[in-house]
Amino acid sequence: MTTRSLAESIKPLKARRERTRPKKTQPGRSLPALFARERLETRILPYLETLREAIPLPAPHRRLYDGAWVIGLSGNFRNGTFKGHAYEPLSRIQFLIRMDSKNSEYSISCSSTVFNHDLQTDRVHGRFNESTQAVEEFVEEQCLQFARSFLNASPHSLRKELGIDN
Repeated sequence: MTTRSLAESIKPLKARRERTRPKKTQPGRSLPALFARERLETRILPYLETLREAIPLPAPHRRLYDGAWVIGLSGNFRNGTFKGHAYEPLSRIQFLIRMDSKNSEYSISCSSTVFNHDLQTDRVHGRFNESTQAVEEFVEEQCLQFARSFLNASPHSLRKELGIDN
């Protein structure tokens, strides 16, 4: 295929695209979802900061993954050696916020890993205009569960290094 024949093949595709009308998004759906997501984040972040003070994980991270907003903490902690190399297993807690603007609903799931071992993933659902009390209780419960699992699984040397040894 030459460049000229390629250009000729593309012309009908362009013409067809110009003839089709773009789908119109319904105004008013995106803004409530955006405001609800920001409101949920402001309920989650204080708990992550408190957890970060107790267990010195890096600063909260935010990213978009698979259509969900992700906020959380993660870090690698030295935990001995494996085959002569330093072993630094992953520990993390993150909340995935999914927004359903069509139905004005959200879903928050919490996934966490303690020293490369995944904990059970839990979820909470709600509507944009509802109280966030259930979300705050869910986040507090998940942060406590993560801290409990982290402290139980961490070796004595790491607890002493982090200053969390009793």
